Amino acid sequence: LLVYKLGGTATLPPPSPPLAIPEPPARLPIDKLAIAQAKKAYMDHCMRCHGLNAVSNGQVPDLRRLDPVWHQNFEKIVHDGMMSEAGMPPFGDVLSAAEIKNMHAWLIELAWQDKAVRETPAWLLDIKTWCYEKLAALITWSMQRDLPADSTAEKI
Repeated sequence: LLVYKLGGTATLPPPSPPLAIPEPPARLPIDKLAIAQAKKAYMDHCMRCHGLNAVSNGQVPDLRRLDPVWHQNFEKIVHDGMMSEAGMPPFGDVLSAAEIKNMHAWLIELAWQDKAVRETPAWLLDIKTWCYEKLAALITWSMQRDLPADSTAEKI
């Protein structure tokens, strides 16, 4: 909450430095079928708390940006319930050790993808955005062009 006073001379404190995001751990071997199964298991059991594709809302850990200690204890947390007192229930009764290992490997892949996006130069993101906007405009134009002239359908 900011309150202003006429003639006041106070200044805002400097912003907090951004939180350091840990380096993702080494990738674990995982094939496409295992990735698909890991995604499904995640969506069935983890998404409601940890978010779609492990992007957290800030109330629970973002699983793409875990500190090394959480990766080292991933199976103990997910299978055994090491963090149950903090609200993270165990899933050993519904997920096998192999499913948990595959889910961990998939989350590490997501961490590497997140790192790549964060390190993409701004100029490249600007070019990609411009290209996508032009492509969307072209698709919209094409769809409008294909509508019959007497169509009562609302044009996009």
